[in-house]
Amino acid sequence: MSKKIALYKKAMKTAKAAQIKSEEVIQEHKKTTEMLSNARKIIKNYRKEGLIIPAKYYNKLLKYVKTDMSDRVYESAQITISDIIEHAKNLYSTFKSSRETLSEVLESIENVKNEGCDTTRPENLYTIAKEDFVAGRYEDATSTVKNALDYLNQKAQDFWEAKEAIDELKSAIATATEKDISTHGLIDSTIDAFQNHQYENALHHAKSAISTVEKYIKLYNDAEKNLKSCEKEITDVQDQIFTGDVEKHFAQAKDAFDIHEYQRCISIANECTVMLEKIKNTSEPIFSIALPTDELQPNIYNRCKMTVTNIGKVHAENIHISPNSDIVAIKGFTPISNLCAGESTEVDIALKSTELGSIPVNFVVECIPTTKDESIKTELSYWLNIGGEHVVVDQKVQILRETEYFAGFIRAKIAVENQLSSVITEVGLELIYDTNVLRFDHTEPDYIMTGNKINLGNVNPQERKTVAVYLDPMMCTTTHFDALVYYKDSVGNLKTCTMSRKEVNVVKTPSPTITTSPPNPITHQRQPIVNSAPIISQSQTNEDRILDYIESHDGRVSISKCSAELRLSKEEIKATLQKLEREGRLS
Repeated sequence: MSKKIALYKKAMKTAKAAQIKSEEVIQEHKKTTEMLSNARKIIKNYRKEGLIIPAKYYNKLLKYVKTDMSDRVYESAQITISDIIEHAKNLYSTFKSSRETLSEVLESIENVKNEGCDTTRPENLYTIAKEDFVAGRYEDATSTVKNALDYLNQKAQDFWEAKEAIDELKSAIATATEKDISTHGLIDSTIDAFQNHQYENALHHAKSAISTVEKYIKLYNDAEKNLKSCEKEITDVQDQIFTGDVEKHFAQAKDAFDIHEYQRCISIANECTVMLEKIKNTSEPIFSIALPTDELQPNIYNRCKMTVTNIGKVHAENIHISPNSDIVAIKGFTPISNLCAGESTEVDIALKSTELGSIPVNFVVECIPTTKDESIKTELSYWLNIGGEHVVVDQKVQILRETEYFAGFIRAKIAVENQLSSVITEVGLELIYDTNVLRFDHTEPDYIMTGNKINLGNVNPQERKTVAVYLDPMMCTTTHFDALVYYKDSVGNLKTCTMSRKEVNVVKTPSPTITTSPPNPITHQRQPIVNSAPIISQSQTNEDRILDYIESHDGRVSISKCSAELRLSKEEIKATLQKLEREGRLS
């Protein structure tokens, strides 16, 4: 009985184990079936969204699952099903990412395309990516579309930078146009590059053009500022100095500004400022005087008008003029309260000389320059015509003349004196005379001649150039000569001066032989005469007679012998010698 019971228990235990095992198999089968159903549902949903799962791969896996389930190898089947689900999810994630990126790129392409940006290459890449996406090559599609997005972003960035630079350039050009600054062609290359979708080149051209326009605007502003500053400086000093020359120079700066040569305008305006400072700090009034050319009577006061001209650059006040001479006196001179540079005024005076002839007189001019608080003194020379031969042809360009007999020649001394404040150039002297009576021999100094014209070159302000013309008499008679002086002023205008006619008495004598020995110890202006004595005309002055005597005695003078031969007192000879030394005719 007990043995049966044991067998029964064993059978019950085996049956129970089989039942448990059967239930476990059922549960595993059920679980595997649910997993497979879930996998199919997931794949179906993914496919509804457009996911493409390679059928060959999927069917092969399902085949493995079915085989495992038939063999009741549920664990292997579950692993395969899990792999299918994981693969599907990963593929879906790639699908979704690729789809979103495609959408993003397409939207970006449309946005920048509407703004005018070139999207040809991104669109081509998008088309390729779309084809890969439709074919289920999601990783390839994602990679291609990302390249398209990177290229589009860079292209768009270049596009926007170039567009902003063009807008900035247009604004700068508008500013320049308002100031009448020429910017012709500066934007053309930029627009061409931009329209050809060469955005980097467009940006480069735009930046270069902006820099150029800004440079023009800066030069314009600097030039305008300098012009205004210089104009104010001119206005501020007009009551002190003559600004005419500076204003002419300033006009050149304005002309340069008008034709857009701003750097040249700045340079000229700066030069004007320097000119003003130089005139103000270093210049002083310079005066010239002119008296009537008529002969004045000696030993009496001749009523006449003195013309005083300030040829300097600085205005003058409280002007006093007096002769620095024992032989000339002035009465009635009224001080000049003010005289601007470049202006003239007339003063009524009474002038008296105690000597005859062409008399050099030094006048002392005292004034107060408007640029200083202290008075200054200057001295100027003038030739008075007291029965003499001084001719004033121009208030500022004078011809000084005298004639004498020397060694058988008629020696005509003619000086051109420049009392202008600027140089006169290409000065030429033409002596006009009767060639049947007088023959030209030579000049001292030996100036270059062009035809009958003696070329004196340039004559600086307040300078005098003198030439002695030696004429050989052909017969005894009375004749005359005239002279013309040609010159160009500081601006190149050709001008002429005419000397009044000079009458001369011609005395025909044998021409002396002149040696080439060095100058004698008394005078450097004349050479000793060999084998000939000078013919002394009655029209000769005492000075000429004494000079001829000195030359005929090899530069040595004996006062007593000279007095006896020339029938002059010793006092007259001494006084004449002193006068000749003062005039520089004896050294």
